[in-house]
Amino acid sequence: MATSGLKQSFESLAALCKSGRFQEALPGAQTLAETHPDHFAVQQLYGAILKELDHLEAASQAFERAVTLKHDDAGAHFNFAVLCQKRRQFEAAVLHYTRAIALKPDHAAALNNLGNTYRSLADHQQARLAFERALKIRPDYVGCWCNLAGLFSETGQYPEAETACLAALKLDPDSADATALLLRIRARLCDFDGVRALAPNVEHLGLTGKAVPPFDLLSMEDAPARQKLRAKAWAAQNYGHISATTLPAHIKRPKRLRVGYFSSDFHDHATLRLMSGVLRCHDRHRFEIFAYGFGREMSGALFEEMADSVDGFHAIQNLSEEAATELARSHDLDIAVDVNGFTKHARSELFAKRVAPVQISYLGFPGTMGLRGIDYIVADRVLIPEALRQHYVEKVIYLPASYQPNDRQRPISGIPVSRAQMGLPESATVLCCFNACHKIGETEFDIWMRLLRRDSSRVLWLMRQHAVAMKNLRQHAAKKGVSSEQIVFAEPLPNAEHLARHRLADLFVDTFHYNAHTTGSDALWAGVPMVTNQGGQFSARVAASLLSAAGLPELITETADGYEALIQQLLTDKSRLTELRMRVEATCPSSDLFNTESYTRHLEEAFEEADSLIRAGREPRDISVLS
Repeated sequence: MATSGLKQSFESLAALCKSGRFQEALPGAQTLAETHPDHFAVQQLYGAILKELDHLEAASQAFERAVTLKHDDAGAHFNFAVLCQKRRQFEAAVLHYTRAIALKPDHAAALNNLGNTYRSLADHQQARLAFERALKIRPDYVGCWCNLAGLFSETGQYPEAETACLAALKLDPDSADATALLLRIRARLCDFDGVRALAPNVEHLGLTGKAVPPFDLLSMEDAPARQKLRAKAWAAQNYGHISATTLPAHIKRPKRLRVGYFSSDFHDHATLRLMSGVLRCHDRHRFEIFAYGFGREMSGALFEEMADSVDGFHAIQNLSEEAATELARSHDLDIAVDVNGFTKHARSELFAKRVAPVQISYLGFPGTMGLRGIDYIVADRVLIPEALRQHYVEKVIYLPASYQPNDRQRPISGIPVSRAQMGLPESATVLCCFNACHKIGETEFDIWMRLLRRDSSRVLWLMRQHAVAMKNLRQHAAKKGVSSEQIVFAEPLPNAEHLARHRLADLFVDTFHYNAHTTGSDALWAGVPMVTNQGGQFSARVAASLLSAAGLPELITETADGYEALIQQLLTDKSRLTELRMRVEATCPSSDLFNTESYTRHLEEAFEEADSLIRAGREPRDISVLS
């Protein structure tokens, strides 16, 4: 092609790209790249078009070719590094971002991306240095301030994270990212005044303008309609560009259905503690079970037990989305189960692309995902009654008891433990809440303080938090007339010992917007009654689901006043509380909540019905499993 013809073709393709018509530009760009393999600008353009169309492997090859052609071009290294980072080739990304920065020392975007790459490698020190270098070059870089705040939050440096968020908001008061992150940080610091100051933002956050991570807003308000809209907005913003492949089921059902569980939490984590019994109890005559792990940590006794329980375990944390999708599809899965949802380290792209004919959201994310590739959500009639069904995009699998699995073989330490060892007064009435601190809202905390103020022999037992969070809780208690000695913080312990110390408590008191999940099952398994206030959204109804399955519906309240009144009644009537504790200890272990075998059979029945529907060429529909 003559030089003038090449120029004309290049400019024409560039014009199409400028107007967003990448698919239209692709054939011409491919032809141009094939006929001019040594033309730097052509390879760059071709790579950019492929990247926009999510053809990442081909885009990476084009950008790598460009780097080879012009190895001293910072932009070429930057573009290639972006593709490497996106394809989870983090070491290569570091190499090329570093090269781009060496060629162009003021390349703030490369430094910012380098920081995020180091975050993916869990190299927090190098990540911080990269972000801080970028901000010296561009102090007005709002996105970098947010990334630095996120890094500080990941490492538990919440005051520093708050400072970075405030710097971002000073530059852009409307930044949805910074506002959502600041809410999350202040919740983790139990800064009720700070959270209240941001309350006017919550109603619209993630609904107009930029979407925000839906998980972060679950503890901020009980609003199922808005939580659904946030999830849909997040799904559209991050995965709406992905074209899902249709994976039709084979007409003939195999002897064993192939089910794949995908999770970042295959280690000593609350999620795996809950579902380990299900993985162990699956009927291997009817089901072939695969597990796909993509967490940073995959080790320990619980991990080894899981790996031994399944037919095949695959570590995919270092695989690109294309490679992980190809691997999962090569196993010819019938059902893929997303155990993360929109939580930390999620790999939602796999489900947006589709790795199985039937895809199910399960356990990890307490709410609708609004993601086109998710067909079902596992729930129960307490979690999603008919009156609230409209707030869920997916079809619902209704299990007959609680949606939450539990492992009946979870050990409780037999080592004797005393209140004195745990820093608890021997004669106190102990209210405990071992929920994560970001779940604790001002409303329920004030109720707890009123209960403590009525009787100085009562104490509140919480999990140890960040030093600032504990200080804030004690200061808030003092404002409500409660002595700091009435709040005791528990140190982390191995799970079996943690379960054993529950028995030192008299009553577990639940949080509102985001209930006890695993912590609720922990309390009941250890024989401690729990009182909850049932809300509207999924995360605000989990404890009610647990109590219903445990045969304790009388401990579910409908209002904050009712919650406070019931706790006060139980604390005042010691004989009633003693009888209740005896009942929980006697009946909970044999209740539906802890019947791992029965739960697994019900889940399998739902899997088989979902599979049968698609094999018959029918659309997914709500599935109700009978007890």
